[in-house]
Amino acid sequence: MAEAGASVDKAAGDLLLEICAAPDHDHAATLKALAPGQWHDLLALGQLTRTLPLVARAMHRAQLSDTMPPALAEPWREELRLQAMRTLVQAQEIARTLGLLAAEGFCPIALKGLALAFRYYPDPSLRPLRDLDLLMTVDEAPAAQQFLLCHPQYRRRRGAGHYGVDHSHQLPEIEHVESGLVIELHHRINARGWPGEAALLAMLRDDCQPVTLLGQQIMVPSPEVNLLHLVEHATLHHLFCNGPLLLADLYYLAASRPIDWSRLHTLAGTMHLRNALNLVLALAADLGAHWPPYAASTEIAPEHLAAARRALVGGDERARVLALRNRLDQRAGGKARLHDAALRLLRPDPVELARHSGHAPDTALRWLGYPGWLKEKGRRFWQLTRDAGAQKAGAAQAGLASWLHQG
Repeated sequence: MAEAGASVDKAAGDLLLEICAAPDHDHAATLKALAPGQWHDLLALGQLTRTLPLVARAMHRAQLSDTMPPALAEPWREELRLQAMRTLVQAQEIARTLGLLAAEGFCPIALKGLALAFRYYPDPSLRPLRDLDLLMTVDEAPAAQQFLLCHPQYRRRRGAGHYGVDHSHQLPEIEHVESGLVIELHHRINARGWPGEAALLAMLRDDCQPVTLLGQQIMVPSPEVNLLHLVEHATLHHLFCNGPLLLADLYYLAASRPIDWSRLHTLAGTMHLRNALNLVLALAADLGAHWPPYAASTEIAPEHLAAARRALVGGDERARVLALRNRLDQRAGGKARLHDAALRLLRPDPVELARHSGHAPDTALRWLGYPGWLKEKGRRFWQLTRDAGAQKAGAAQAGLASWLHQG
C-alpha cells in the first residue's frame, strides 16, 4: 500500500479520526459510503499511522470485511498478519530487555504505549508500538545505555546520533538487532523549556503501578498521569504530528476506570497544560467521543481544531515541511535571508551531522554526514515549493503552537 500524506482524501482522513476517537461506535454508514479511491486512502493512512488494526476492527464490528475493493483485500490482510506477528515479537523482546535491565539493578518506568497496549486496549495488537520508552534518572540512563550497547543483541540505531544527557530529554536510540525493537532511554520528558515538566516528571516517578508482561514485572504510570503525559507529548512536543492513535489511547484510558476529570483539569492548569487538555478533549468530542461531559462545551477556536485534525493525519514529514515554511517566513528578506542561509550551509548543527555520519559531533568525521544532511534539507525545500497550501497551513500550525504554549 502506498504511503498517505497531506493530500489524502478528506473523507478518508475524517473517518480514520472518528474510528480512533470512538473505536467501539458503529461506523458502518460512513464505511459503506467510501468510494474505491477513498478505500485506498483509508488503508494507506491506517498503515502509515499504525491504526490499521483499529480500522479492521471497525470493519469487523460493522460486518463489512468484504466491502473493500478486491485488489486491496489481500495486501490489507497481509499487513494485519504482519502487525499481529510484530506485536508478539515485541512483547517477547520487551520482557527480555526489561529482564536484562532488572538483573543489573535498573527499574525503569515504561512510558505511554506499553501500558496502553498490554493493560488498557482490549487486544495489544490494536496498539502497535513504535518504540519502548523507558524513564530513568539522569545517572541511570547513561549507565543503562552503556550496558545495552555492550550487549551483543543491541546496537545504536542507525542515524541515532551521538550526544549526552545535556542535549535532549532522551539518549540516542538503541535497537534490538534481531527484532528491530527501538529503545529510548529518557531522563526527562520535554527539553523545550516547558514550565510544567518538573511537576509531571515527579508524578510519573511517584504514581506508578506494576504490570506483568510474559512473567516480567514492569512499572507503568497510573491512567491519570499517563493521560497527562500523552496530552503533553502530542501537543507541546509533537503538535499532533505523532498521529491519531492519541485519540484511541485516551478513549481506552477513559474506559479503563473512572477518572476524576475535575482534578485532572486542575492539574493541567498548574502544569500549563489547560489549553492542551481542553483542545484534545474538545477534538475527541467533535469526532464523536462522548467523554468527558465538559469536553463538548469547551470553547476552542475552530481554526485550532482544524489545524489539529490536519496534523493528526499529516505525519512527521509534513510537519517538518511546515516548520521550514514558518522559519522562512520569520526571517528577513533580501541579502539578510541569503546571508543567513549561507551561514547555515557552512555551519550546520554538529549533532545533525553526527546523526547522518554515525560519528561523534565533536570529531571532524562528523562532516562525512554533510552530503546526507544537505540532501535532507534540499528534499524538504523541494517539497515545500510543490506544496501550494504550505503557507496557509504553516501559519495555522504556528498559531496553534503559540496558543498551546500559553498554557
